[in-house]
Amino acid sequence: MDGLNSEDFRGLDIGYKTFMFHPVTTPLKNTDIARMLAETSNAEEIGSIARQVQHWTVRGLLDFTGIKIGDPGVGRGRAREYPEESLPWLALMLAMARRDISVESMGSIISGIQFQRAELKKDGETDLFAEALIGTTGPIFLTITTVRFQDGHVPRFPVMRAKMQSGTFEIGADWTSGVILNLTAVLAGARH
Repeated sequence: MDGLNSEDFRGLDIGYKTFMFHPVTTPLKNTDIARMLAETSNAEEIGSIARQVQHWTVRGLLDFTGIKIGDPGVGRGRAREYPEESLPWLALMLAMARRDISVESMGSIISGIQFQRAELKKDGETDLFAEALIGTTGPIFLTITTVRFQDGHVPRFPVMRAKMQSGTFEIGADWTSGVILNLTAVLAGARH
């Protein structure tokens, strides 16, 4: 199965809403973000996503992105404010949550993405996350895998590895499980 490309996975994200964000000049509340990310206008779905955004914020997932949100200590009566650049990351978190990826693993995955972005920048190569966000170069895949140790045993606590690849992706022999996301499709709504 090595060397699969986007043609082999055409239509995998059917049913995932392509949402369109518009340039925003004022900070967003978690309910604003939930409305943008929801697949429907169903109040229950919007409320659920708003609670997830709040949970991810309290758990510090946005800290892994380097994005600073408004006062992290706000509580009842005063809503936390999110900058527009948090939208792609929150869209990615929602896509991972919909695939039952734990909050702890999300932090590792986001750290892995940021590490790969820094390495690409250092090497003078294209930032694949930015390319996926722009969406003009074809699909960028994010493979999220649980791997075996070299001696063959599966760790008690999953070792998550995330890797962005352009156009094709490889299925590793050390995978015990994996999720392949079309990052370009997931981030489609964060385009202006």
